[in-house]
Amino acid sequence: EKKLATENAGLLYVGSVVNECNCILNKVDGSNDVGLDGYLEFVERESVTGLCIGLQVKSGDSYKNRGR
Repeated sequence: EKKLATENAGLLYVGSVVNECNCILNKVDGSNDVGLDGYLEFVERESVTGLCIGLQVKSGDSYKNRGR
């Protein structure tokens, strides 16, 4: 399904950015989707800090290039 492929592409992109920042993306199971798609977990000096923020990834065509 196109919607699922679009969602996966958005999460893969966010995951690549998170990895470049040496942090961890913990994805939420899509079958239990209540708004959050994952949690970004911060890492400092190769140790997990225990600090997280929830992420809602918007990746559909209507969200691309907003504000341009």
